[in-house]
Amino acid sequence: MSKKLILPIFIYCLLYLIANPLISRQIVVDTLRLWHQSVIPALFPTILLIQYYLLMQPVSCMPYFLAATISIGCGFPIGTWITCKYGTIGKIKPGNVPIYCAMLNQFSPAFIQSYVGTTILHSNPHKILFLYYCVMVFSALVSYPIIKHWSAYESNRFITLKETLPTIQEEQSFSKAILLSSEILLRLFGYMFLCNSIITMLSSIKFLKTITILISPLLEVTTGLIGYVTAYDATKQIPYIFAVLNFGGLSGCLQVIPVLKKDNYSIKCYLFSKCILMVTTYIITKLLILFI
Repeated sequence: MSKKLILPIFIYCLLYLIANPLISRQIVVDTLRLWHQSVIPALFPTILLIQYYLLMQPVSCMPYFLAATISIGCGFPIGTWITCKYGTIGKIKPGNVPIYCAMLNQFSPAFIQSYVGTTILHSNPHKILFLYYCVMVFSALVSYPIIKHWSAYESNRFITLKETLPTIQEEQSFSKAILLSSEILLRLFGYMFLCNSIITMLSSIKFLKTITILISPLLEVTTGLIGYVTAYDATKQIPYIFAVLNFGGLSGCLQVIPVLKKDNYSIKCYLFSKCILMVTTYIITKLLILFI
């Protein structure tokens, strides 16, 4: 996100929180509770093991199947990082990197199964997992030609590099893996807090309250979906829930964009891909519910 755009948002959030300390306290408490109860148990063990593995072996030596499995299993930001590394060393065409990132980032079985299946829909997580992934695959197949046609007009600066990995002792690797995993989760908490602050500020404006409930999952998936299913019957809103999950929310995009930007991949292509995937996911889920 542009610094010119994020700076006024940050200043406005800061002033609002300073002027409303009780609301600020409640936002922190709610975000911490959700982060501690749902995000850490679902993601930390997987992220820690993957970080440890990646520190012991360079991505360039990783088979395609293993790299794809790790990317799908972890989602963002690790999936984004691996995909960008594959693009940098020439194993993936640079134009495809933002598209693959957009398609892979929202799989993350641990998060979907433990959080969405049980917390949001209160139903059999395996059934929800199967339905969600069927929709994801169909959505990716339908969206790819559209995104590919549009991205043909986008250019990517591309330099092939040889990846190097310093020799690290096993004990040092594990300690570094813990630090890197903790950094990812702390960054996630920061983005969750920022987006939750925006949601709270918007909902405090009376005429924006209904709209805020609808758009809050697009800002922050975890908190936004809880607010949405509290206001509406979750079992009747599965198409919208799946659609916003495939988008990933603004907080998810904010984690992915710096990784893409660092290696000069197209941010516009990534955001366009996420929007197309969100729309096709909604349509496909709606059709499945109608005909099944």
